[in-house]
Amino acid sequence: MKIIAGEMSRYSSKSAYLNNFYMMLPDDTYEHGSYYGNLFVRIKRMDLSPIEHGAEPEHEKQRGATDLALNQKGRNFLETIERALIEEGISIDEVKRLQKLGIGDFNKIKELHELVFPAYVRLRRVGYSHFDLAG
Repeated sequence: MKIIAGEMSRYSSKSAYLNNFYMMLPDDTYEHGSYYGNLFVRIKRMDLSPIEHGAEPEHEKQRGATDLALNQKGRNFLETIERALIEEGISIDEVKRLQKLGIGDFNKIKELHELVFPAYVRLRRVGYSHFDLAG
C-alpha cells in the first residue's frame, strides 16, 4: 500500500512507525485483555464510541481520526483488531507471548511489530487511519 510506504519513510523503523499499536493487541498481562481494554473499562468507553463518549468529531478528524473509528464502540474496535490478526493467520497466543516477553525486552516488541504488520495493513485497507491504530 503506497500510503503506508510513504508514511513509514518518515520513521526510523517499523516499530517507530507502529508506535503504540501493540497496546491495542491482545495481552494477557492486562485484566481486560489489552492495555486499551483496561483503558476503555477505566474510562467507561468499552460500550461507547468516541463520539458517544464526548469526543469532538471535527477536532479528532483534524488529528487524523476516521469516521469509522469515531463511530465504533471500544469493544468492537478491539474485536476488529483481533479478527484482523486471525484473518491474517497470526496466532493470538504468539501475540500474547511476545507481549509478555516485551515487558522487559523492546526487541520482543520489535518482533511483535513484524508479526502483526499484515493485520495492521488489513485494518488500514478497511478504512482505519494510522492515527486510529497507532496515534
